[in-house]
Amino acid sequence: MKFDIDQEFEESYLLADDEHRSYKLYKCIDEDSDVYLVKLWEKIVDQSVKEIWLQEIRQLIFLKNSPNAEKYLLIIDDAKEYEDCFVTTYKIKIDEIDYETFYKKNTNWNSKGKLRDKELRFKIWKNLKNIAEGLNLLHENGFLHRSINTKSIIININDEIPSDFKLTGFEWMLELGRFNYNNKKDGVLLESSYNNDWMDYLRLAEEIFNINKIKETDEVFTRKEIYFFKKYINSKKIDAENILNELDEILQQLDVQEDNSTEYYLHIISKKEDSFLEKINKLVESVNHSNIIEFIKSDINKLNKVGIFKALHYKQGVNKYFIQGEKFLYNIEKSKNFMSVYTTDKMVLIDIYQSIPFYAKHEKEFKEFDIIVDVGRGKNKKNDWSRLLSSFKNKSKLDENVKNFINSILISQAIDIADYYSQIYSVEVVDILESKEKIKVKLNTDLQSEEINRALCKKTVSECFNKFYRDNPDVEWIISNVKPENKRDFYSVNDEENEDFRYRLFPSGFNKNYEYFLESKIDSENPEKISEVVGKINKHMFIYPKSLLGNYFSLLRKNKAITLLAKNTNLLNSLIFPKKNTKIYNSKIQYVEGYKELDDSKKEVFEKALNTYPNYIVQGPPGVGKTFLVKTLVEQIFKNEPFSKIVLSAQSHSTVEVLSDEIDKCEFEKKLVMIKAFNNSDHEAKSIISNTLLEHLEPVYVSKLWKESYSKNIDLRQDMDKFKQNKENYNFYDKILSSANIILTTTNSKTIEKMLDSNCYFDWSIMEEAAKASTNDLISPLLLSYKRLLIGDHKQLPPFFEKDFKKIMVPENLNLDKIISFITKGKFKNSIVHDSGLYSLLEIFTDLKPKFKEDDTDKDELLEFLQDKYLPTIEKSIEYYSLFKYLFKEVDLNQLNKSNINFGSMVSEQYRMHPDISKIITEIFYDSKLLDNKPRKVFYLDDNNRPFYFKCFELVDLDNSKRFTWLDVKEPYADSSIIKSLEENFVNKSEALIIEEILNCIYKKPNVVKKPSIVLLSPYARQVNYINEYLRTNGVLKELISKDFEIISENEICKTCDSFQGGEADLVIISLVRNNINNDIYSALGFLIDERRMNVMFSRAKFHLIIVGSVGMFEYWVNSALNHKELPIEASFIEKLIKLVRNPQYCTFVDAPTLLGEKL
Repeated sequence: MKFDIDQEFEESYLLADDEHRSYKLYKCIDEDSDVYLVKLWEKIVDQSVKEIWLQEIRQLIFLKNSPNAEKYLLIIDDAKEYEDCFVTTYKIKIDEIDYETFYKKNTNWNSKGKLRDKELRFKIWKNLKNIAEGLNLLHENGFLHRSINTKSIIININDEIPSDFKLTGFEWMLELGRFNYNNKKDGVLLESSYNNDWMDYLRLAEEIFNINKIKETDEVFTRKEIYFFKKYINSKKIDAENILNELDEILQQLDVQEDNSTEYYLHIISKKEDSFLEKINKLVESVNHSNIIEFIKSDINKLNKVGIFKALHYKQGVNKYFIQGEKFLYNIEKSKNFMSVYTTDKMVLIDIYQSIPFYAKHEKEFKEFDIIVDVGRGKNKKNDWSRLLSSFKNKSKLDENVKNFINSILISQAIDIADYYSQIYSVEVVDILESKEKIKVKLNTDLQSEEINRALCKKTVSECFNKFYRDNPDVEWIISNVKPENKRDFYSVNDEENEDFRYRLFPSGFNKNYEYFLESKIDSENPEKISEVVGKINKHMFIYPKSLLGNYFSLLRKNKAITLLAKNTNLLNSLIFPKKNTKIYNSKIQYVEGYKELDDSKKEVFEKALNTYPNYIVQGPPGVGKTFLVKTLVEQIFKNEPFSKIVLSAQSHSTVEVLSDEIDKCEFEKKLVMIKAFNNSDHEAKSIISNTLLEHLEPVYVSKLWKESYSKNIDLRQDMDKFKQNKENYNFYDKILSSANIILTTTNSKTIEKMLDSNCYFDWSIMEEAAKASTNDLISPLLLSYKRLLIGDHKQLPPFFEKDFKKIMVPENLNLDKIISFITKGKFKNSIVHDSGLYSLLEIFTDLKPKFKEDDTDKDELLEFLQDKYLPTIEKSIEYYSLFKYLFKEVDLNQLNKSNINFGSMVSEQYRMHPDISKIITEIFYDSKLLDNKPRKVFYLDDNNRPFYFKCFELVDLDNSKRFTWLDVKEPYADSSIIKSLEENFVNKSEALIIEEILNCIYKKPNVVKKPSIVLLSPYARQVNYINEYLRTNGVLKELISKDFEIISENEICKTCDSFQGGEADLVIISLVRNNINNDIYSALGFLIDERRMNVMFSRAKFHLIIVGSVGMFEYWVNSALNHKELPIEASFIEKLIKLVRNPQYCTFVDAPTLLGEKL
């Protein structure tokens, strides 16, 4: 959507009386045929008023995310500031207009004569009920309206009678800036309050009903209507609940459609009687054509009341109605009139069942009615069933795409919950060794735990426990008599009055009988010896790592966020239908100084990110300078609007720290409140709170005002001391949070949770490394603002759990019901499963699942269900798991279709890599779209700028080789009888030898001031550990430090690629490890077929990249695939890689064994 405020709108009208000329209101249609009201406000000069107005606009935009807000309120769609005016926009329907404009042209629509019609008054009261609901919703969210009148009501004029009343007109601060007020009595400004809002509402109701022109003797209104107006005329306190209840009573009294009939007619179609008889005779043989009518009528009416239930057909998505008889169940539906339109004038019997059919078993609602059902064949006999059917709740139906999106999030959450419980182990206490302060336990396994592990595609419970216990010798364990479902379950307790028992223990070995020893450590947290708590240790206990506490809090926070997201229709629509919900505002920008330093690629992203609402997606390949772009954007946001509020987040603590360092370099025109709340745990959150309080309160404590108050007000000293001593004043911390301009935090932190809990919203939410976060991880920061910027690169490392998620979400995994059940019940249940249809899906799946093992006639129905409902849910869950990847796929599609509106782009100039390296990176991973920054390219091509050199590296001149160098290790596939596999248990010692030789031959150039940096990378943690230990033991690391090189630490030079995304080094050497004769591509190459990991490894080097590994391992599988079948889609990049590595114009390729001979 694009607006040009200088254009002349064809249809426009001024909504202002003599007293209010502060804005003009236009009605216009944009290029997508969407209709908007556009308000143009005169510019406010007073900055303090403007700041308050911006805060109010910010809150009002979020108000539309409240349940039913769109039904009762017409809320600002967006607000922008221009050079000479403010603009607020409102999305409406083509036939919507404000009531005052309508009334000027239709003054007779509510005349005394017309108001005698009860049906008209019913419709007016119904619309006024909408306004009352809207006002109540405002008040529940802490808003005052302050100006309810005929201009603040939007109506639909599609019919003679105005309908669909909505409340609008909340921009009070724009009026305040001009000192114009509606609420005056005898020239005195009335105090704004909830009560006065309701008084304004009552005056509006009187105006719409022409109360002042109608006398009581005219007998237009019922007593209840007259009483409603008289009751509140002089009321000092008005209760919203009372008003809403009385409006319901008026509507109930006036409802002209009310039908007091107790007899309802059910029609039987003659040609279906044979089918009905066949089904009845299976149970009751005496029924025939002559008495079938009487039998059905008797069966339905035999009980005291007639029971009817409504059920949602799981496949068709339509409501089905059934009458419950004594012996049978009768499926009824609406009849068709002469125009083939379904009507409730009579209901038709369409089928008979002995029990509830499968398709109607779920999402049922049952009601009993004190009625009689007549049954017959008469075609012309009618009476309306609408009163019965309308008594069933009409659940608002979610769009199928919205359901899929929410379900994908719920399933992801359910998997996390199942994983949480899978780490809680049931044990048998074999022995208590009091003298040694140890407990000996043996693992219990049960069918349910094993089923959960199978569903999660994990190994057996005993294998998982054994591995975790052995690999984590320092982990703290909790032994307890209950599963941990509260925060306190992670801390030791031995309370005589409480049955719950928890005790902290540490691993202390195991024996060949798979019995495990756990020992105690006495400290302030665990002050009691085992001998003191032995009475509380039962034979059967649970043990779990204390680190699960972080998972516990994370699950609770995500559950909250999912619930909020499900209510936030605007955010959901912007994510699911991004193009349709994208708006572009081209405003004039006075650029900050940093803008000049941006390259053309960044300038384009910079401008589009500022002008595109509500979401913009930025792909940032390696080395493009994303952090500097963020810094410049933040400076620009505060230059445009000094009172802005921004939250910057990332999944990892280290990334937020990098952002924080960059934001510290920003130059702002005014002092900002900045909170750095990035932490790794909830324990650290306490220190963040105390440090933040200290930073912002210390100036108060040393101020003249505080000191004078303390000395003069003796009676306040105790309270002031108490306030000062409280280092964890959460209430005051919340106030600081709500007033902060910039908050830096991690995506799923306690800080974000607090902001959401307190409805503290921001103008911008900027999310770094968004491609590494799952959709669930991003929900909380997405909820915090209405302008969102996601930065990441889906062609680098994926969300941590993505591989496991895809493994779990395969169609063949028919144990998903075990996982999904975790979110439908228990501690972490989420009621959204009912609205999204996931609960119904689970119920149906659970009912059908046993049929797989049976020779059941309903097996076809199961297969149909799997095809129509189950598989699409799985496919969509995988598609939506990475929100960034999904959104950028839509961006690419828009670019391909040359759409004039898009919501994302790629930063395409890289600064990090030597052109030899970047040339391969861009061709393999970025379709040649990643370009070299020209000045940096010139810099790298000048060898004088390289800070190191190689000497005495036999046969290969690394100084004059291509800066992308491959040292090849022969693969065993060529001839396994001669060439042995060099890899054992993900460790390749031969590659470590080659790397050692390279490091022994490298030297720092004498004229270089800054230490050259060296980093080794490998995809496998075991190789990383081996290389670090090997090079440390052989003195190589010590030697490099003595040569004045910068390495990670004196004991570490090698990292996994996962831990080094975002990092860079002057020289990077990679050990690929894989060298085997495994018989499938996945076990043979493992991580090496992950394009994104390879991209990360290959793109860390600045001056030189050296790869040590077997290209033959790749070639074997490419050739094998060409001979038999296509490569797996995720491994398709390998063909490009081989061609470029083998091309001397791109890569220096050397056979490593000829270099080192007998060493290998």
